[in-house]
Amino acid sequence: MTSHVRAGQVYEACHPGDGQRRIRVLSVTGNRASVETLGLGPARRRDMLLTALHASATTATGRLRRAGYRLLDPRGTEPHVNDQAAAPSRPNASNITDPELDLLWERAEDAETRLACAAQLLASGYSDLHTRVDIARRLCAGDITTAQARDDDRGE
Repeated sequence: MTSHVRAGQVYEACHPGDGQRRIRVLSVTGNRASVETLGLGPARRRDMLLTALHASATTATGRLRRAGYRLLDPRGTEPHVNDQAAAPSRPNASNITDPELDLLWERAEDAETRLACAAQLLASGYSDLHTRVDIARRLCAGDITTAQARDDDRGE
């Protein structure tokens, strides 16, 4: 029965692996509901079948539901804010700060320099191939600097 679904209600994912994902019903039309995600980041809107929205966390037989969404507040009075607990996020272009971006840029430039030096060393080094490969491996791993790699290749 899906007559309990109304605009403004907040539902939480029934599956424990979904990390308490929450959605809010925006409107109900026919057998579908327009919903938006709550939590960190921008709200994502989508349509959902009403059969995925349940009034309780248990089935008619008393088992816990493992699929769909369960109603959190039957009155639909949940606050209209992104109220999900903050989760740690990976740095990306939208949440990285300027000092982090500068550090990331420096690390990328350093890696590019190391790779270019390793390629040049492997292509035309002074030592035997096995020694050059070992020097390139240590250089790419960050164990030695480019100057140390050149000195090791020349036997200095």
